[in-house]
Amino acid sequence: MLVRSRYDTVTAFDTGTGKRRWEYAPPGQEHVCAVSRSTAGAMVLIARGSMGADAGCSTVVALDLTNGRELWHTPRTPADGGQRWTVLLDGRTTPRPDGQVALLSTEPVVVQLGGTAEGQPGAYLAFGGDGKAVGRIGTTGGYGTLLAHAPALVAIADGRLHVGAEAGRRAAHRDRVVAFDLASGSEVWLRDVAVAGGLRALDVTGGRVTVLADRGSRQDGLDVLRVLGAATGDEKGSLDTGVDVDQEKGDLADLRVYENLVIAVRWGRGCGPSRRTRG
Repeated sequence: MLVRSRYDTVTAFDTGTGKRRWEYAPPGQEHVCAVSRSTAGAMVLIARGSMGADAGCSTVVALDLTNGRELWHTPRTPADGGQRWTVLLDGRTTPRPDGQVALLSTEPVVVQLGGTAEGQPGAYLAFGGDGKAVGRIGTTGGYGTLLAHAPALVAIADGRLHVGAEAGRRAAHRDRVVAFDLASGSEVWLRDVAVAGGLRALDVTGGRVTVLADRGSRQDGLDVLRVLGAATGDEKGSLDTGVDVDQEKGDLADLRVYENLVIAVRWGRGCGPSRRTRG
């Protein structure tokens, strides 16, 4: 279906025929103020109410996409922009230099302090809804050294921080992925990823951690995809890509997984995204 909203109605059309499937009109003198751009299963949310300055759009309504009927409605709480909370970052009373503080997530709130340059110490701080610090993860620990300077190797999903790390040096050098619980800062799992050339990027989608890694110059320098289970870190599979993504134009900034595609996102003047298909 294609759903169209106007101030007076919400209408669903059949995408195959263009025929109207159903129509929803707000009761009384109310109007449709807004509609969600995405759906949750077979449900769409709208805001409705008076267009006057006094009442505003005071009600949120869930509509059943199959027939347009109301599933439920509830009063909307109109936000005033007031400050919710403020907190010192890591107990510091003096500001850090530019580029050493980065907001990584808002739900939950996660801030990176330092670690933006290779070898620079840093930490990830997580805060609850009331601004109380709930977890702190240092860039060095028993898990090795987190690659905090590489944004493409950091991902937040399902209340966890997933990040690439290194442990040991020279012959004993190992690349790994570590998952931390943001609510406590504790390590959930650690998985060594056996590659010669190092980790490039990772993504967490649909319960899977997809890691792009370099096979190393002794194995042609092409890249490999390793898939880990997000719950435990167990390896689910691997795939040789047949390409060297690192030789594309621009710097590798991110990795995104969509359906059967793995998309390497690069930035740089005149650069577009590189796409890789995952089997």
